[in-house]
Amino acid sequence: MMRVRELRYCLTSLSDAERKQIANALDLQEESLAAMEQKLTDPAYYQDCLQKMDRKTYRWFWSVFLKKGKIKKQALHQEKNLPLSKVEYQHLLDAACGRGWIYCLRNRHMERMYYVPWEIRVAWARSISVAQSLRPLDEERVIPVQSNPLKASQAFFHFLTSLSHEPWLLNRTGHLSKKDLKKMDVELDLDDVHASWPGWSGFLLETARLLGLVTETKKHVAVHQTRWKSWLSTPWPKSVGQLYDAVRHVLLKDHPELDGFCLILEQLPAGTWWGLEQFWRRLKTEVPLKMPFQFIKRLQEGFITPMACMGWLESGRTEKGETCFRWMSYPPREWVDPGEMPVYVDPAPEVYVPFHFPWEKRHELSLWADFMGGDYMLVYEINERSLVRGLQYGRTVDKILEKLEAWAGEVPSSVTERLLDLKKRIGAVTLSTWTCLKIENDDGAKDWPVRLEEAGWEVKKLNGSEYFIKETPGKVRAWLKQQNREAIMEKKEWSGKAENLETDFEGIRDCRVEVPKPEPVPLPKAWFSGLRPYGINMAREMVRQSISHGLPLFMEHQGRKMEVYPEHLRYENGKWMMEALVGTERKNIHLGEVEAFQMLPSPSVSRENPLQ
Repeated sequence: MMRVRELRYCLTSLSDAERKQIANALDLQEESLAAMEQKLTDPAYYQDCLQKMDRKTYRWFWSVFLKKGKIKKQALHQEKNLPLSKVEYQHLLDAACGRGWIYCLRNRHMERMYYVPWEIRVAWARSISVAQSLRPLDEERVIPVQSNPLKASQAFFHFLTSLSHEPWLLNRTGHLSKKDLKKMDVELDLDDVHASWPGWSGFLLETARLLGLVTETKKHVAVHQTRWKSWLSTPWPKSVGQLYDAVRHVLLKDHPELDGFCLILEQLPAGTWWGLEQFWRRLKTEVPLKMPFQFIKRLQEGFITPMACMGWLESGRTEKGETCFRWMSYPPREWVDPGEMPVYVDPAPEVYVPFHFPWEKRHELSLWADFMGGDYMLVYEINERSLVRGLQYGRTVDKILEKLEAWAGEVPSSVTERLLDLKKRIGAVTLSTWTCLKIENDDGAKDWPVRLEEAGWEVKKLNGSEYFIKETPGKVRAWLKQQNREAIMEKKEWSGKAENLETDFEGIRDCRVEVPKPEPVPLPKAWFSGLRPYGINMAREMVRQSISHGLPLFMEHQGRKMEVYPEHLRYENGKWMMEALVGTERKNIHLGEVEAFQMLPSPSVSRENPLQ
């Protein structure tokens, strides 16, 4: 399970000719995907580009890259901090698309949107040298407020294992029971972020949905077995990194304005205390946009505090009351693998396993032991309830002891006695699964009893050609294949669809990637057919439509023919005046002095690239 490679998806969705144009714009000698990805994810490349930009372009660049997610076309020009017209904005956007920084998408409703791939935004964030000019705080002067190392990964695992043991039933209204959610919140043992925090069970369920780890019907919520097994087989560091990405997405999905700042904040080195206000003051010298001081509180409540509750960072306060934080050295950040650590079993009986104990082994442990908490060492208790659950999964006391010995070495005799006592107290009747093997038209039928005994199964003979085997049909069938025997099983058709174990957080694979081209607009064809004179009312309407659709005008003014880009139309001193870009200059033109107009569907000449 991994995050979709967004940049690779966007590039491969373009034609060879379109990729070649991007490669040329990037001054690449080689047009391979690898060369393009390397250039577009190189922080030094963006550092160089930022240094060469003029003030307007620099401000536009920040306004786009600070936002996360897909940006609809109609929302592009709503940035009040930018002194840009629609024409200038679109010109910069087209230039960025030509360089492969931004990609034009069409969703299922054929709406045009623009998107900056995740890998490019990360490279941009790494190009900003905020940490180099920040002074770390003295650890002795920091008062820790929250430190919950590794809480999120342990809580998430416990949440899903509980769901795998017993799916959650929905109530009559089709919602999860508040009682079940509150019960799980208590078990998760995570601090509430603030008074209005809705609870961690709902948050982790949304995270699991995003990762595709749950399935939902009108009656229940359950674990998606295929993806869950994939998750369990993923190495601990990689899966925790994936969990961080998902948690981050859920936290910020309703706060896209915070995403870019969080991305920059994530580049600060781990293990060092940083002041949030100090970080903000430094960032304001870099960001050419208005940044209200209230943003700090939103950043703290929407990101710093939740991440501290989940254990990816620690939060604290300085002696002066300033909020501070430090990243913990856990995935997805660099971390030092402590290697294999011992497992302990005490007479309670309780099992102590290290925090990075492989998921598959922890899942096995969760089948017959209850999670009791922990941070660097996790505690599991074997009790009557957990032992009943283990027996349901076919884990006898002997099998449990076998696992414990494999993990921890010799198990104290008191533990064996305690498990046998628990089993006796349960006094349950166990139902198990047997497979019926029926042999038809086989000359070697007499050899089957010996073969089955050699396989190590418990076998009961029904008659000369039928046997009951204490094993699941799937395992018996696998064994038969090894014996070069064709097994015929009743086939139960699966109604689901094949799963892709990549996670597409932003849903870009549901969109079509295309090169931005002028869209057809419902305007009179005569306006485009040629240069001709118009009355003041029609001329005014042509200018309005030109501004609305970002289309250039070709016109004859004072005996000179020129291409202009109207930006503003105003009535001033009894005259209709148009402010327009003529080349690189901004001019005011009296509409009554224009002899002829023609609407152009696109620029008639190639304009200078503003990003060069």
